[in-house]
Amino acid sequence: LSGLDDTAPPALLLYWGAPRAPPPPPPSLAPLKSAAPQGFNFGTAHNDLRVFRLGDDAVSRYEREVARHFNIVTPENACKPSTIATSPDNLTWDFSACDRVLAFAEANSLKMRLHTLAWGEWNPKWMEDLPMAERRNVLHAYMAAVLGRYRDRSGVAYVDVVNEACCDNIAFTASKQNCDPALGTLKAGQWFPAIRDYLDDVFAFAREVAPPHAKLVYNDYGAESLMDPTDPDKADRVYETVRQALVWGVPIDAVGFQFHVSDMHGGHGMTGSALFKHWIEGVKRNFHRFAHLGVEIHVTEIDVGCNMPTLTCVHGFGYSSASASRSRRASLRRSSMRASVCPSAPPTRRGAGQIVSRGEMRARHLAGSPRTRRRSCLMRHTSPRRRRSQWSARSAPTVRLRRGWKPRWRHHQGVADRSAP
Repeated sequence: LSGLDDTAPPALLLYWGAPRAPPPPPPSLAPLKSAAPQGFNFGTAHNDLRVFRLGDDAVSRYEREVARHFNIVTPENACKPSTIATSPDNLTWDFSACDRVLAFAEANSLKMRLHTLAWGEWNPKWMEDLPMAERRNVLHAYMAAVLGRYRDRSGVAYVDVVNEACCDNIAFTASKQNCDPALGTLKAGQWFPAIRDYLDDVFAFAREVAPPHAKLVYNDYGAESLMDPTDPDKADRVYETVRQALVWGVPIDAVGFQFHVSDMHGGHGMTGSALFKHWIEGVKRNFHRFAHLGVEIHVTEIDVGCNMPTLTCVHGFGYSSASASRSRRASLRRSSMRASVCPSAPPTRRGAGQIVSRGEMRARHLAGSPRTRRRSCLMRHTSPRRRRSQWSARSAPTVRLRRGWKPRWRHHQGVADRSAP
């Protein structure tokens, strides 16, 4: 401005002297949880151990977004045995990371899924080397320590008690061919068959020491659809395992379906259209029969890769553009979530209602008794007798534990050979 005289136009002085305006803020996205039906949990994994290494500022920004968009959170690795039980001496066990995620959840009114107690992976070396005869007692001691620590914490809403116990039979993956007729539907691993009554014992013990309000969950992968060519019978194996367990009074409150899928599962490309054309319909049918067991249905670890589960999408590899890739994966996520919201149901008795399958499936209540109005899936009630609409889940006849119940069996082979109580 030193070269300008006093007669310069004011507008010119303003132009040269005004600071550059800051860029406009990015558009504000509506919280993702607002897209879910009222009363539904919509969550994410908390990438705990990786985020905690980035410093307090990064953690604060990360958790601010998590709290804004979700109402339930699952610690990625913070609550797994290999993170907590670092040595056989329980006095040295490290709960700090798990405590930190739970404190964040409770401070922001989020629920937390405690993941996971009994699994064949992510166990410390000293657990893997245990003699077979000691494994039951050690697992019980570990579960008692973890669940006892959080027994009075309101934030723990769900506990993944047993993770990925059912066997696999995937033809093109040698490590996933582990079904043995002698072991029933379960696969050999860290805890089974060392603990012959593994599933029954672990859930029964968890119910004794877990927070009373917490739901106990069996979580597995590859069992989402009845129309999955990669392992056609996995859904049946998980279903029979859970069904037989419930018949014998094992306290399983919910079943988690991990949903590690790809765009092919939505029928994309030649492979998808040839092999996975009916995959989503198989999800609906599968969820309907699980709902009839009276368990909650959870979609626990959903991710959508390109061409193969968890594979990153690459522009030009089967897609005309990056936006086309994102659109296709988003479409599959929506289809999967709709299937889990309210699976399709067979025709019901006159007066029981109709299922309308467009986007979200809803129930229209017609004339009939309150008993016949109940459905086996999550639905929105619009009955004149209900002044306000609400979401509810019908619990099919469930087997409840009798007071003082103790399981008795000779030996356990997946879903068979339990003796009468």
